[in-house]
Amino acid sequence: MNTTTWSAILAAHWPELSARLGARLEDFVTAARQKASLYQLQMDAAVARYVNLCFALGPNFEDKAENEWALALLSNETLTDWVKVHQLVVRAAAELRRSQADGGRAALQLQHADAAFMDASDALPRADDVEPLSRVACDVDILDISLLEHDWRREYTHANDVWAMTPVAPIANALRLSAGTPIPRQITVLSHLAIGAPKARVQVRQLMHACCDQDRHPALSLIGPRGLTRWQGYPARAVSWDVFPHAPEPANRLSPLLLEETQAAISALNAQCCGLRDTGVPIGAFQTWLWCYPADQYLFVVKRSAEPDWHWPLEKNAAAQPLQSQTTCTVERDRTALPGKAWDAGFDQDLQQQLFNGLEGLFADWSAVTSNSTMHAAIGLLNGQAALSWGWRESAQGMDEPAVMRVVGQVDFNQPFELELAGDVTLGITQTRMRLSIQSNVPIAWSLERARPQDNLLETLVAKTAQWKLDFQIAFDPIAVEDAAMVSTVSGCTGSLTGEFGLRPRTQGGGGWQWYMRMQTTSVAVDVALHDPVLGVSRKTLSLLPAIKLLDWSLG
Repeated sequence: MNTTTWSAILAAHWPELSARLGARLEDFVTAARQKASLYQLQMDAAVARYVNLCFALGPNFEDKAENEWALALLSNETLTDWVKVHQLVVRAAAELRRSQADGGRAALQLQHADAAFMDASDALPRADDVEPLSRVACDVDILDISLLEHDWRREYTHANDVWAMTPVAPIANALRLSAGTPIPRQITVLSHLAIGAPKARVQVRQLMHACCDQDRHPALSLIGPRGLTRWQGYPARAVSWDVFPHAPEPANRLSPLLLEETQAAISALNAQCCGLRDTGVPIGAFQTWLWCYPADQYLFVVKRSAEPDWHWPLEKNAAAQPLQSQTTCTVERDRTALPGKAWDAGFDQDLQQQLFNGLEGLFADWSAVTSNSTMHAAIGLLNGQAALSWGWRESAQGMDEPAVMRVVGQVDFNQPFELELAGDVTLGITQTRMRLSIQSNVPIAWSLERARPQDNLLETLVAKTAQWKLDFQIAFDPIAVEDAAMVSTVSGCTGSLTGEFGLRPRTQGGGGWQWYMRMQTTSVAVDVALHDPVLGVSRKTLSLLPAIKLLDWSLG
């Protein structure tokens, strides 16, 4: 609105005051506009309405003792420009009627001029998606967001060596928003996608404080993966709908991925009204985000008995991998069995084959430094059982907090190691049969339950990583020679077999975790003393084996 429009409206509705001001009318308006800027009034129409109030109540009206209410409104940072001037006009009209003999006439002048300024503002060009300025009270008094269906939630729990689906402890399943209540950043729900599986059903109810138009407000819209749904007018006062998570990614060879933190289906929930009240702080229009996580709960159980007994050198035409392990993997989603054969093969074939290949390399290196070489290996990797259960869980604080990936695990493995390498070593005129051996047992046992967002999943699982270090033992069997020379050890040999087993994020990317095991030997050497009846005693460091990678296996 330009200055000419302002002056015309003021002159038409306040003829007596405009006539008295005469040439000073423009100065009066300029001073009032400057005062409006002190209260951060920026909308042109809001400033115009403030100037109109200065005509009705006098310049600097908010500084007068009887108008403390006006100063409080103008200083209230929780109110928008438009709410401030609306409430000022409503209160000013009431005060004029109450305090002046002809206050009714002044109140009508104020209201008519106020309407004229808004008419002029509405007449200005505006974009198609810009609504006209609100004129009457229209706001929500109470807004309820609740879950209608929630008692179907179940999770896997472990008790007395049995995994069972048990009910989830109830959480606060309703939010009530009123004036002054912070709008939640997100609403979290869990639901199923499969036909016949229980679904989460969200309900929104709106109790109006006042309404501008029964066919226009309140309004509610949901924009998400399934498009836009909108309710307007009376139907928007009570709305409910089923919520769905994302469809799962196409299954790979091993499905599901262990401990995969699947993405939520996110929708924008918008409630619209004019957000205008005659008194008090309005709720107004608001937006929050509806996060729907899959409610699917998974269970993975592996039971294994591996007892390979290998001897080198291998017999001619012997199978490359004489398998002797037996593994059974059980995979479930909400008590529905999923394929587990690929998991079985990962333990029975991949793990055993890598171990066999690693031992083949170990024997080849041993044969390079010894003659008449032999090796016996009976290494039972991951004998016993392990179980993991995982799935999204609602926060204990309620549906206005993010969900957390709950993980429960039990691992109880036993790993017997029996490894012996034997061979003849010739040093000078001496000949000795050496034996390198490891005989030990490596148990792996732990349990975990991660159910709080503050418990970092990576840190929790890394802390469960099992590591071992098994030192080689050496023994000498001197072989008699004619000159009575012999070899003896000065000290025990160096060298060990080290290993690591646990869970780690999938190296292929894309989320999820995988079982992994690494094993290697460090270089093996020994200080020996050569006893020669002619030359006496001399010392020598004998390198028996280089560092060798025996195993680098992962599954998941």
